[in-house]
Amino acid sequence: MQREYWYSAQLGVNLISRLQDPRVGVQNFEVSDIALTDPDVKLFKVSSKMKVIDLRAQKERPGADEVK
Repeated sequence: MQREYWYSAQLGVNLISRLQDPRVGVQNFEVSDIALTDPDVKLFKVSSKMKVIDLRAQKERPGADEVK
């Protein structure tokens, strides 16, 4: 069995991961089309049809874990 990893410290992910095993064959995982710029703000805009529910706020309140 042979494993190979190409890790990017800047991105914090493996860019390439290869596994060669006679039992399962060869598996290749490769990251591509990476943009190092900030993503478009439109991707994070909540539409008027959506509702934001912050579950963290519910856990911070006493008794929030209780079933009603």
